[in-house]
Amino acid sequence: MTILVDVQNRGDSSGSYKVIVSIGMELKSKDIELEARSCKTVEFQEVVDKEGEIEIRAGDLTKKINVSSLETQTPPATTLPPTPTPQVQNSFFYALIGKFIQTTVYEYEIYLESGDVKPVDVNTVLIPSVSSYHFSQQIFSQKIEYSEDPDSVMIKKEDSVEYKMAEWNNPPSEITVKRTVECKNIVSYFPFITQSKYPLDTNLPPEVRVYLESDVSIQADDPEIK
Repeated sequence: MTILVDVQNRGDSSGSYKVIVSIGMELKSKDIELEARSCKTVEFQEVVDKEGEIEIRAGDLTKKINVSSLETQTPPATTLPPTPTPQVQNSFFYALIGKFIQTTVYEYEIYLESGDVKPVDVNTVLIPSVSSYHFSQQIFSQKIEYSEDPDSVMIKKEDSVEYKMAEWNNPPSEITVKRTVECKNIVSYFPFITQSKYPLDTNLPPEVRVYLESDVSIQADDPEIK
Protein backbone atom coordinates (compact mmCIF):
# COMPACT_ATOMS: atom_id res chain seq x y z
CA MET A 1 0.00 0.00 0.00
CA THR A 2 1.31 3.43 -0.97
CA ILE A 3 0.37 6.53 1.04
CA LEU A 4 1.11 10.00 -0.31
CA VAL A 5 1.19 13.02 1.99
CA ASP A 6 1.42 16.54 0.55
CA VAL A 7 3.33 18.84 2.91
CA GLN A 8 3.18 22.58 2.27
CA ASN A 9 5.37 25.33 3.74
CA ARG A 10 3.29 28.51 3.80
CA GLY A 11 5.97 30.52 5.57
CA ASP A 12 8.54 32.93 4.17
CA SER A 13 11.60 30.93 5.25
CA SER A 14 12.84 27.42 4.69
CA GLY A 15 12.59 24.86 7.47
CA SER A 16 12.58 21.23 8.51
CA TYR A 17 9.55 19.13 9.37
CA LYS A 18 8.86 15.61 10.60
CA VAL A 19 5.96 13.99 8.76
CA ILE A 20 4.21 11.42 10.97
CA VAL A 21 1.62 8.97 9.65
CA SER A 22 -0.19 6.31 11.66
CA ILE A 23 -1.38 3.28 9.69
CA GLY A 24 -3.60 1.25 11.95
CA MET A 25 -1.37 0.64 14.98
CA GLU A 26 1.86 1.30 13.05
CA LEU A 27 3.67 4.65 13.12
CA LYS A 28 5.92 5.88 10.32
CA SER A 29 7.83 9.15 10.04
CA LYS A 30 10.16 10.96 7.65
CA ASP A 31 12.23 14.13 8.09
CA ILE A 32 12.06 16.57 5.19
CA GLU A 33 13.38 20.02 4.28
CA LEU A 34 11.10 22.57 2.64
CA GLU A 35 11.93 25.83 0.93
CA ALA A 36 9.77 28.88 1.64
CA ARG A 37 6.28 28.66 0.11
CA SER A 38 6.91 25.26 -1.44
CA CYS A 39 5.17 21.89 -1.41
CA LYS A 40 6.55 18.35 -1.33
CA THR A 41 4.88 14.96 -1.65
CA VAL A 42 6.14 12.39 0.86
CA GLU A 43 5.63 8.70 0.10
CA PHE A 44 5.10 5.96 2.69
CA GLN A 45 4.97 2.23 1.94
CA GLU A 46 3.12 -0.25 4.15
CA VAL A 47 2.52 -3.98 3.71
CA VAL A 48 -0.98 -4.98 4.87
CA ASP A 49 -1.39 -8.73 5.33
CA LYS A 50 -5.00 -8.93 6.50
CA GLU A 51 -8.36 -7.77 5.23
CA GLY A 52 -10.68 -5.35 6.94
CA GLU A 53 -10.91 -1.64 7.63
CA ILE A 54 -7.70 0.22 8.41
CA GLU A 55 -7.46 3.81 9.66
CA ILE A 56 -4.77 6.19 8.42
CA ARG A 57 -3.94 9.44 10.24
CA ALA A 58 -1.75 12.31 9.09
CA GLY A 59 -1.82 15.41 11.25
CA ASP A 60 -5.44 16.13 12.18
CA LEU A 61 -6.82 14.29 9.14
CA THR A 62 -8.13 10.73 9.16
CA LYS A 63 -8.93 8.32 6.32
CA LYS A 64 -10.45 4.84 6.61
CA ILE A 65 -9.74 2.29 3.87
CA ASN A 66 -11.13 -1.16 3.18
CA VAL A 67 -8.05 -3.35 2.71
CA SER A 68 -9.85 -5.79 0.42
CA SER A 69 -10.27 -3.04 -2.20
CA LEU A 70 -6.93 -1.26 -1.87
CA GLU A 71 -5.94 -1.97 -5.48
CA THR A 72 -8.85 0.07 -6.83
CA GLN A 73 -8.54 3.03 -4.48
CA THR A 74 -6.50 6.16 -4.91
CA PRO A 75 -3.95 6.61 -2.10
CA PRO A 76 -5.06 9.37 0.27
CA ALA A 77 -3.25 12.69 0.07
CA THR A 78 -3.05 14.88 3.16
CA THR A 79 -1.80 18.45 3.34
CA LEU A 80 -0.01 19.39 6.56
CA PRO A 81 1.12 22.95 7.36
CA PRO A 82 4.71 22.59 8.64
CA THR A 83 6.36 24.92 11.11
CA PRO A 84 9.54 26.41 9.62
CA THR A 85 12.68 26.32 11.72
CA PRO A 86 13.35 29.84 13.09
CA GLN A 87 16.36 31.54 11.51
CA VAL A 88 18.40 32.81 14.47
CA GLN A 89 21.88 34.33 14.21
CA ASN A 90 24.53 35.58 16.62
CA SER A 91 23.23 33.58 19.55
CA PHE A 92 24.16 30.41 21.39
CA PHE A 93 20.54 29.68 22.27
CA TYR A 94 17.53 29.36 20.01
CA ALA A 95 13.88 30.10 20.69
CA LEU A 96 11.60 27.22 19.74
CA ILE A 97 8.39 28.51 18.18
CA GLY A 98 5.94 25.98 16.82
CA LYS A 99 4.55 22.61 17.90
CA PHE A 100 5.98 19.33 19.13
CA ILE A 101 3.64 16.48 18.14
CA GLN A 102 3.96 12.95 19.50
CA THR A 103 1.70 10.04 18.60
CA THR A 104 2.11 7.20 21.09
CA VAL A 105 0.77 3.73 21.76
CA TYR A 106 1.72 2.42 25.19
CA GLU A 107 0.84 -0.61 27.27
CA TYR A 108 1.31 -1.52 30.90
CA GLU A 109 0.14 -4.25 33.25
CA ILE A 110 -0.81 -4.28 36.93
CA TYR A 111 -0.45 -7.51 38.89
CA LEU A 112 -2.66 -8.05 41.96
CA GLU A 113 -2.99 -10.76 44.60
CA SER A 114 -6.49 -10.95 46.07
CA GLY A 115 -5.72 -13.14 49.09
CA ASP A 116 -8.82 -13.99 51.13
CA VAL A 117 -10.65 -10.73 50.34
CA LYS A 118 -14.15 -11.10 48.86
CA PRO A 119 -15.41 -9.40 46.80
CA VAL A 120 -12.53 -7.63 45.05
CA ASP A 121 -12.95 -4.31 43.20
CA VAL A 122 -10.34 -2.95 40.79
CA ASN A 123 -10.72 0.70 39.74
CA THR A 124 -8.85 1.94 36.67
CA VAL A 125 -8.94 5.67 35.90
CA LEU A 126 -9.82 6.45 32.27
CA ILE A 127 -7.30 8.85 30.77
CA PRO A 128 -9.16 11.91 29.43
CA SER A 129 -8.48 14.09 26.42
CA VAL A 130 -7.35 17.51 27.63
CA SER A 131 -6.57 20.85 26.03
CA SER A 132 -4.90 24.02 27.29
CA TYR A 133 -2.99 26.97 25.86
CA HIS A 134 0.33 25.14 25.56
CA PHE A 135 -0.59 21.45 25.78
CA SER A 136 -3.25 19.14 24.43
CA GLN A 137 -3.71 15.39 24.65
CA GLN A 138 -6.09 13.54 22.36
CA ILE A 139 -7.01 9.98 23.34
CA PHE A 140 -7.78 7.89 20.26
CA SER A 141 -8.53 4.66 22.12
CA GLN A 142 -7.92 2.92 25.43
CA LYS A 143 -8.62 -0.70 26.22
CA ILE A 144 -8.59 -2.38 29.64
CA GLU A 145 -8.31 -6.18 29.76
CA TYR A 146 -8.36 -8.61 32.69
CA SER A 147 -6.66 -11.99 33.04
CA GLU A 148 -10.01 -13.38 34.22
CA ASP A 149 -13.39 -11.92 33.33
CA PRO A 150 -14.96 -10.00 36.25
CA ASP A 151 -18.53 -10.61 37.38
CA SER A 152 -19.43 -6.99 36.65
CA VAL A 153 -17.89 -3.92 35.01
CA MET A 154 -19.19 -0.38 35.49
CA ILE A 155 -18.13 3.09 34.41
CA LYS A 156 -18.24 5.51 37.33
CA LYS A 157 -17.46 9.17 37.84
CA GLU A 158 -16.43 11.01 41.00
CA ASP A 159 -15.33 14.65 41.16
CA SER A 160 -15.05 14.80 37.34
CA VAL A 161 -12.75 11.73 37.35
CA GLU A 162 -14.10 8.86 35.25
CA TYR A 163 -12.97 5.32 35.99
CA LYS A 164 -13.79 1.72 35.18
CA MET A 165 -14.69 -0.53 38.13
CA ALA A 166 -14.40 -4.30 37.77
CA GLU A 167 -15.69 -6.59 40.53
CA TRP A 168 -15.11 -10.28 41.28
CA ASN A 169 -17.45 -11.92 43.83
CA ASN A 170 -15.18 -14.97 44.08
CA PRO A 171 -11.89 -13.57 42.84
CA PRO A 172 -8.98 -15.66 41.60
CA SER A 173 -5.82 -15.59 43.69
CA GLU A 174 -4.06 -13.51 41.03
CA ILE A 175 -5.44 -10.80 38.74
CA THR A 176 -3.59 -9.02 35.93
CA VAL A 177 -4.99 -5.78 34.50
CA LYS A 178 -3.63 -4.66 31.12
CA ARG A 179 -4.22 -1.18 29.71
CA THR A 180 -3.51 -0.18 26.09
CA VAL A 181 -3.76 3.51 25.16
CA GLU A 182 -3.29 5.25 21.81
CA CYS A 183 -2.92 9.02 22.08
CA LYS A 184 -1.47 12.14 20.49
CA ASN A 185 0.24 14.84 22.55
CA ILE A 186 0.84 18.35 21.20
CA VAL A 187 3.04 20.88 22.98
CA SER A 188 2.86 24.40 21.53
CA TYR A 189 5.66 26.94 21.93
CA PHE A 190 4.95 30.66 21.66
CA PRO A 191 7.05 33.81 22.23
CA PHE A 192 6.93 35.19 25.75
CA ILE A 193 5.19 38.53 26.21
CA THR A 194 6.29 40.61 29.19
CA GLN A 195 5.36 44.04 30.52
CA SER A 196 8.70 44.52 32.27
CA LYS A 197 10.47 47.67 31.17
CA TYR A 198 13.75 47.30 29.29
CA PRO A 199 16.62 48.04 29.80
CA LEU A 200 16.38 46.99 33.41
CA ASP A 201 16.66 49.44 36.25
CA THR A 202 20.33 49.78 37.26
CA ASN A 203 19.41 50.67 40.85
CA LEU A 204 18.27 47.19 41.77
CA PRO A 205 19.28 45.84 45.21
CA PRO A 206 22.41 43.63 45.20
CA GLU A 207 20.41 40.57 46.29
CA VAL A 208 18.33 40.96 43.11
CA ARG A 209 21.09 41.89 40.66
CA VAL A 210 22.94 38.64 41.35
CA TYR A 211 20.23 36.81 39.41
CA LEU A 212 20.76 39.06 36.36
CA GLU A 213 24.49 38.56 35.98
CA SER A 214 25.82 36.86 32.86
CA ASP A 215 26.80 33.20 32.96
CA VAL A 216 27.17 30.31 30.51
CA SER A 217 23.40 30.08 30.11
CA ILE A 218 22.44 33.77 30.01
CA GLN A 219 24.34 36.33 27.93
CA ALA A 220 23.00 39.35 29.81
CA ASP A 221 26.00 41.43 28.72
CA ASP A 222 25.49 40.70 25.02
CA PRO A 223 25.65 44.11 23.24
CA GLU A 224 22.92 42.91 20.87
CA ILE A 225 20.34 43.11 23.67
CA LYS A 226 21.54 46.28 25.40
